[in-house]
Amino acid sequence: MRLVFLAVSGAVVLWSLVSQAQGAFQSVGGFAVVFVPLAVWALLGGEYVSFVVRTRTKAIRLSTDLGQVAEMQAPRENELNTLVAASGKDGLNDIVVWTFVRALLEPKGFYERISERVELGHVSLVRRVSYTCDLLAFRSVVRAGHPSVNAMERIDIGKSETSLVVPLQLVRRGSLGGGLRVLDDNGKTASTVSSYDLSIFLISVFRSLVKRIALSSLPLYIKDIEPAVSKALRARTVMDVGAREELLDRFQSLLSGAPGHRVPIELMELLIDWHPICVTVPPSRVAKMKWPDSIRFTIERRDNSELRDQTVESDDGDSVLRALDGLRLLLGVPINRIYVSVADADRARSYHLEVCGPAGTYVARQAFSVMPPEAASEINLEAFVSPRQGQRRARALVTGLERSEGAARAKVFFAVKFFERSPGSFGVTTIASLLLSLAAWLLFVASSNGQAVQQTVAGVLLALPAAAVALSGLDSRREYRQPSLLSMGLNGAMLFAVSASLFVVLVPLDQALRTDLWRVVVVFASFTLVVSTATWIIRAATERILRNGVDSPVENEAL
Repeated sequence: MRLVFLAVSGAVVLWSLVSQAQGAFQSVGGFAVVFVPLAVWALLGGEYVSFVVRTRTKAIRLSTDLGQVAEMQAPRENELNTLVAASGKDGLNDIVVWTFVRALLEPKGFYERISERVELGHVSLVRRVSYTCDLLAFRSVVRAGHPSVNAMERIDIGKSETSLVVPLQLVRRGSLGGGLRVLDDNGKTASTVSSYDLSIFLISVFRSLVKRIALSSLPLYIKDIEPAVSKALRARTVMDVGAREELLDRFQSLLSGAPGHRVPIELMELLIDWHPICVTVPPSRVAKMKWPDSIRFTIERRDNSELRDQTVESDDGDSVLRALDGLRLLLGVPINRIYVSVADADRARSYHLEVCGPAGTYVARQAFSVMPPEAASEINLEAFVSPRQGQRRARALVTGLERSEGAARAKVFFAVKFFERSPGSFGVTTIASLLLSLAAWLLFVASSNGQAVQQTVAGVLLALPAAAVALSGLDSRREYRQPSLLSMGLNGAMLFAVSASLFVVLVPLDQALRTDLWRVVVVFASFTLVVSTATWIIRAATERILRNGVDSPVENEAL
């Protein structure tokens, strides 16, 4: 039915245009003005009815307040006692506890390398992050308060009954992330530790740390402090600031004076705000590995395309940028910038990042950016950017990232801007605008000389741009075309010029007025031709220079 309405409305509009040239616009055109809105209303109504029929149910009202989401189930006491009992009996191997603790508090001693590959999807970022974990540093038992124990001491980890729990990604509590998949070094899917099992393990780790630091304080900790710790670790959102400070003060006062008391306190400060995504490694597998060796896990996930952080105050330039992005969304123009948050750059000895643009594009600009900008002076970034631009991929290496306390929440982005490869959409626009300018110029000259131009001849001349583009081959391989906002604007300007030409041809006008209108069309088409040609040449020259340029340092300027 919707197709019938659309076909009838289109036929009526065409009939009204033809009848206008014959002097019958008032009768038919008035009917079209009434009928077209009715057809649009019928189309929208049909879509709504179709949606209701497909769902056949009422939409459920969802709450966006994560605070209303029930927290995870509290671990049962008998399950906790199997790992660390209140009496002090510990079922956790020291290597299991300290592997997990040092991986969070001293990640650079655990992660040899973090490699991330980012590719722009349709409306999201496809991210593939590989974590290479160095297990050699954790063969020894590192006791609380004695971090200088020889790390090369041989320990038979295969005797442990508990698997190693390896934290990979840290997710801020209260944030809603997308789905992910974890792969091991053999490319097979690895299961992550469930939230319930992880809560049991985290509470047991704190029990184990308290036992090793202050055994006499363990019963008091379990009775007075552990319920609040358990609730904080199972919460879906970040704790209130007041409750957070109170919990940390109570925990610190309990362990104050004990050697190594800063370790559990720093761990609690981290886990109250962040939820770790963990995998397990069987001890038997680690025991069979030849030392030194490492193990690698890969996380595949999709994230929303990160633009500049909208939670901070932005300047007028960012407001204009967001307005242009909204216009791109309206016209279906893909955004040619990728902002990748390098949140894991300070967790590994080396952080490797590769950003891949859409098909048919090349890297035009690349730089590191900090939000908010005023925090840039408080961040020390040691990074190298591949100077080879003009390729589809941008590469960066981060060897050091240090923040001051004032820039703890600042975000560091690697920003990459991509341009469309030649000829792209500007080649098609340039050829079409050239032929349109020539056709409009011929019609303008004929009108200036007082010559009558038949509608058939005018139609053939105005059809030349579309026919030439279709036959030139520049419109092939559309999947590799990434039109920009400027090319879309030029195409719209050409459509306007063609519509104006049809108006001049079809509507009976005075000869002088017709000549003036043809002059306007010629000027408008020529302006489109100049802008399109200049942009095409500049972008083609830029691509050639970047692809054939020498390896030279890239200025690290914000995009």
